[in-house]
Amino acid sequence: MIDYAFDTTADLSKVSSQNTYDKVEIITCDSEEEEAQVISLIIKNEGSENVSFFISNQLLATRVECLLEQNNIEDYPYITLLLYSIEVLTSNWNSVELLSLLKHTLVTFGYTREEYSKILSEFEIEILRNFSISDLEGIINIINKHKKVKYKKDILIIINKLKEIYNPLLDMMNYSIFEVATAHLQCVDMLSDSHFNNEFMTHFLTACKDIKIKCSLELYRKILTLFLKKHLSPKANNLSLHKNKVVIITDFNEAPKNSFLNSLMGDVQEEQGYFLYTLYNLFCARKIYVTRSLNHRKSILLQRIEMLFQTKQPYRDWLKMLNTPEYVLPCMQPTPTPNTESLAS
Repeated sequence: MIDYAFDTTADLSKVSSQNTYDKVEIITCDSEEEEAQVISLIIKNEGSENVSFFISNQLLATRVECLLEQNNIEDYPYITLLLYSIEVLTSNWNSVELLSLLKHTLVTFGYTREEYSKILSEFEIEILRNFSISDLEGIINIINKHKKVKYKKDILIIINKLKEIYNPLLDMMNYSIFEVATAHLQCVDMLSDSHFNNEFMTHFLTACKDIKIKCSLELYRKILTLFLKKHLSPKANNLSLHKNKVVIITDFNEAPKNSFLNSLMGDVQEEQGYFLYTLYNLFCARKIYVTRSLNHRKSILLQRIEMLFQTKQPYRDWLKMLNTPEYVLPCMQPTPTPNTESLAS
């Protein structure tokens, strides 16, 4: 069947359309978002060690990686806390970055989640939204002057704790990157309600240990971000991996510049032949998944493959089942009831 698909001179009308051969599964998705969900579902089900994943669309690759990383419940909150905690300083205590940190799931400063949410809500509405503040001292002065703050005492406790936690890091001027990273991790440990022992941060500290260059907080933030991107970003696939049991080929379209086909196929006939030879080898795997989205036009080769193989798409059906809630709670349409003073104005 694969020979028929790749032989563009073969007459496909002679092949039975009722073929039940299930080696190749073509999955056409409504959007790139759905395509990313389908791909991540296949990788989880087949096992990442058994799958070769070929992709050239960086946005799609990032979406797939994010979906796969969500399985790592231990790492994801810690990684975001690492970034939020340093961005508060490099943004000069910007209210958005400050709230992102304070609202993080690992940060409660010893309060119950319900009580902490009430405190933060008042802090956001009464202080941060009403005043332009550039440092912690300014926040403390405004809170002390504000008379309508119900949780004034609790807000001051949180801000003072935050100030105490960050003091060692604020003093890191003209220190090495290893010293800055060590102080930052100590801050994160004090901010979080849980203790983490992440292997990738151990590698990061080890890599920084012998670097003697002095490091500002802004430079440290950039280095940390680059390190985390390298740790979390999709790994580039090598075409020699086609011997894996399962192969996923994405961007199987004809028009876009970033498509799998156009990224390998050139104008020279020799390059086209090499591409088709490589692609043919990929189709020798035990199972092949070809994914594409409706946003782009099908390639001629994909049209031939679709004619030879049934178009069952169990993974799309499973995805719809997973995304369908068990029950839907109806919600009444809100009915605004403004007072007479508002209507008059």
